Amino acid sequence: MHKILTYLSEVKTELKNISWPNKDTLIQLTVVVIFISVAISAILGGADYLLTRSFAFITSTKSNQVQQIIEPEPIQINPSIMPTIPLPTNVKK
Repeated sequence: MHKILTYLSEVKTELKNISWPNKDTLIQLTVVVIFISVAISAILGGADYLLTRSFAFITSTKSNQVQQIIEPEPIQINPSIMPTIPLPTNVKK
């Protein structure tokens, strides 16, 4: 418990050493942060929109090339040449 109280006392001392900005500076910096956040959001949103529309355009265009489908000829099987397996004749029942 003593270590916790010592820590909190040191934190209080350090907080007194901080130089806090005045109200006008705080408002100015807040406006700058909000403006930069909105600007970056608009840039990223615009880039996302353009890339999405470009990809949709590219994938929706039809090619002038005709793809030729080659179907393989069916394999003819002659049952007379099928290999046969001889059944054992000496099986006891």
